[in-house]
Amino acid sequence: MPTCDFCGREIEHLPFKCRYCGGIFCPDHRLPAQHNCRGIDKWRRGEKPASKERPTPAPRTGVVAGKKREGFPWGDLRFFIVLTCIFVFAFVVLPNIRLQYKLMQVPEGYYNYHGFGKHENTLEELKEFLKSFTIPHDYEVTFDCSECSAYVEWALQNAGFNAYIAHGSEHAWIMVNTSDTGWIAIEATNLARDRKEWYSRSWRTDVWLVTDEVLKEHYPLTPFPLSKEEYYNPEHLSPDIYDAIRYLNSIDEFDWWNEIGYPPPT
Repeated sequence: MPTCDFCGREIEHLPFKCRYCGGIFCPDHRLPAQHNCRGIDKWRRGEKPASKERPTPAPRTGVVAGKKREGFPWGDLRFFIVLTCIFVFAFVVLPNIRLQYKLMQVPEGYYNYHGFGKHENTLEELKEFLKSFTIPHDYEVTFDCSECSAYVEWALQNAGFNAYIAHGSEHAWIMVNTSDTGWIAIEATNLARDRKEWYSRSWRTDVWLVTDEVLKEHYPLTPFPLSKEEYYNPEHLSPDIYDAIRYLNSIDEFDWWNEIGYPPPT
């Protein structure tokens, strides 16, 4: 809606254009005498304007404060939209693309391996399975608690046990929810090739099970880096490798297959 060049009021009806100064005015200031027109002398003498071009209008002397209508800042809106799109792409879309790429690196058929046979999800079956089970890799900096836990979880799941990767206290281990005794914590690093060989010669063969029996027998020594309370109160339980990758937003912590190969050597 146009505004009066003299008073700044919005013109609801047809605006008046002065032929002597080219300004746009409301009905109250349409005449040259009412808006201090620069061509008022010609108007008084009855002369017609010399040109149809719009001259510079007279300065506003009666503008009412607050009446001028500002245009919408489309430039600011476009900047805000572009900035929002950049933010969404950088902090939502791109991280999700990276996460999906990490998940795609898990070997195909990860939980369809049949090399371990099927076992009952009981404590005794679990003990018997772990006695003959060894991670085919030594414990080291590039193959630490995360890789060990991921490998053990993969083996237990494919063997029929309800296994989880547990996270907490900057450590990873295994929790198995057995059908007869409930939750059992397993220190996966003690099943690494070098550690299991050493523990089998020096300690009991089931020192990877975090139980009162093992803790009592070897007190005050302990083969575990955490306390029993920490083992049985994890910060997070991952039901599979995919959830573990999402939880830490990392695949480098769990990619045992890059060290051992997939399927692993028998």
